[in-house]
Amino acid sequence: DLFYKRLKNKNILPLCKNYILVEMSTFNPPLNLDEILFEIKLAGYTPILAHPERYVFYQNDLKRNLVLYPPNT
Repeated sequence: DLFYKRLKNKNILPLCKNYILVEMSTFNPPLNLDEILFEIKLAGYTPILAHPERYVFYQNDLKRNLVLYPPNT
């Protein structure tokens, strides 16, 4: 997968320092979302969830995964 290849090669454009903005469908999470978030953190980045209020289906799990939320939510 292209994302994993870029993550491994540090070919990612972070927001600031090591923060990566993560956005997904509001209807269903990706099947491998936990794995994606884990790989992001393993590569030394911190995922920031864009529009966390839209992901009602996953809010409890996201808190468990220590994903940061933007300050305006």
